[in-house]
Amino acid sequence: MSACKSDWTDLEKQGDGTYYQSFEWCHAWLETIGAQSNIKPVIVIGKSAKGVMLFVLPFQKRRRFGFDILEWLTQPENNYGQGLISKAWDSHNWFDKNLADVLSRLPNYDLTVLINMPDRTFGAVNPLSSLNRFESADQSFFTKLQPSFEKLHDAKRTSRSISKIRRRDERLEELGKLETQIITTGPFFISALTETLEHKSVQLAELGVHGFDTKNLNAFFGNLGGTTNEQITNLHIFRLRQSDRTVSALVGASYANTFWLIILSMSPDGPLQFSPGDYILRKSIAWACENNLQFYDFGLGQSHYKEIWADSEIQLYNYFAAKTLKGLPLAAMFMFYNAAKRVTKNTPVLKSLFFQLRKWWAGKTAS
Repeated sequence: MSACKSDWTDLEKQGDGTYYQSFEWCHAWLETIGAQSNIKPVIVIGKSAKGVMLFVLPFQKRRRFGFDILEWLTQPENNYGQGLISKAWDSHNWFDKNLADVLSRLPNYDLTVLINMPDRTFGAVNPLSSLNRFESADQSFFTKLQPSFEKLHDAKRTSRSISKIRRRDERLEELGKLETQIITTGPFFISALTETLEHKSVQLAELGVHGFDTKNLNAFFGNLGGTTNEQITNLHIFRLRQSDRTVSALVGASYANTFWLIILSMSPDGPLQFSPGDYILRKSIAWACENNLQFYDFGLGQSHYKEIWADSEIQLYNYFAAKTLKGLPLAAMFMFYNAAKRVTKNTPVLKSLFFQLRKWWAGKTAS
């Protein structure tokens, strides 16, 4: 990736993409999680006849189940799978005619698994949407910010709910003095990051979700954020402290006029009844407004707080295609899994049953 850093970062200044296609994100991931997973980057760069940068398609090859699979780079840690495309270029017609040929020219692999591809991001249409895709079971959510957080908050909440939030905050403050910290670099960055990831791991385990790789994620975000004051970074940790302990924390990044929410965690033994997660979330949104960012991206998955804050939903799509005969059965398996996941998530009874079974299984294995 070092060979294309200059071209890549220049395109970021005038291209359509997300934080997950930035050189900063991709390079830090490859040096940590990617290296541990034996990932082989496959970076496709497109230039005009005059040498002007037009696009970067960041792919990777991963060995899974005995198959070589082509994926988006940093998958599955990226919330959006897409390319970085020049805004000044009419890319749709070119990709419609040439994308299949581009994929066929890439190094040998058995099948393509491209997930979480948006039709659009914040109004910009994804030129790779011509692929024969399958609707994903997941959606992503974002909201357009205002210069005044108070006006945004008033627009998103009823006067009754605002009064309820104010009383809840007061009761939280009665338990001890609250301090909001924003950590970007320096000696406390890694310790704050480690604590945040550990809290998130416990939260997910209680819901029956295991395999949250705190060790590799800690290395990745540590690489991304940096530990010295001299290193420039887009990554931020918002931390709510009370009586010398962290009760909630949020990891996010400011990039391309947008705040990208990555992780929201709460202390397992904290005052959860007073919603410290909502408290730190509001602090991060207020910070984004104060810093003149235009959008706040809440990431994948449906949650109550996203339903309250988001004013737009992005439907995501997945693409599965076998390149070799060997890859056909696995491509069919991915298609079946995608369809089953969609049906489950869109059927309330099945969705409730799935989460109950997952939680039951987590308790059984833990005991």
